[in-house]
Amino acid sequence: MTRPTLCLIGAGRAGGSLARQWHLTQRGFIVTGICTRSGNTALAAALSAPEYQHPEDLPSSDAILIATGDQAIPGVVAQLLKRPTSDWQGKLVFHLSGALGSSELAALKSHGARIASAHPVRAFSHDRTSLADTWIGTEGDTSALANIEQAFQAIGGRCFRINSEHKTEYHAAAVIASNHLIALAHASGQLWDKSGVPPEIAAELYDSLTRGVLDNLKTQSPANALTGPIARGDTDTVEKHQRSLDQGPRATARLYRQLSQYLSELLHKAERAD
Repeated sequence: MTRPTLCLIGAGRAGGSLARQWHLTQRGFIVTGICTRSGNTALAAALSAPEYQHPEDLPSSDAILIATGDQAIPGVVAQLLKRPTSDWQGKLVFHLSGALGSSELAALKSHGARIASAHPVRAFSHDRTSLADTWIGTEGDTSALANIEQAFQAIGGRCFRINSEHKTEYHAAAVIASNHLIALAHASGQLWDKSGVPPEIAAELYDSLTRGVLDNLKTQSPANALTGPIARGDTDTVEKHQRSLDQGPRATARLYRQLSQYLSELLHKAERAD
């Protein structure tokens, strides 16, 4: 079976990683053109794919992947619309944004393109990141999704469908699950440091606690996985913590207060449901 051709717009960490994986495995798409403002000569050479300065100059292909930042997507679409209308009939166009839906590509769909979005749920530290066992959240036209999911699965991706109307909530969930952990790591680290715990031991403590929580969440609901003073109903300890934290940085005190309130409400809702 002949592999479909693809032109890549935006050759950063995510786009570059995908292009390299499809090329190295000889599965999924064949990248036949790259367009990037900053230039990625190493990627172009690795793929033996020519570079282009403007999206409208890319060669004809079966698919186009827009792997730019979210803010650049509307401008890229405007540039692509300079291409002949006949070039869009049946063409697959998708982007990688976690926050924006495939509706950002609606103008191309009006010319006959099949549109979708595919969001790899992982952090890309460089453009050689493997996609093996990476979850990919997809939404868009049904026919487009069939092609995209096949290409991602070919390099080890695990695809699941997202409700297009709630893409923003989906992405916020991903941010809470990943980026917000950094806030918790920093806050706990600051408090351990204040209490005299050496940094290397604090790191081990955080690792041990978070791994335990993640293990619990694999088999239990969040309410059932909850441990500590809130789960025990030990309000005196929670209030003691809060009084102490109120004497320090306001951001840390506010974080503790708001998360404690959230967890208390979660526990109460679970108890009422029982």
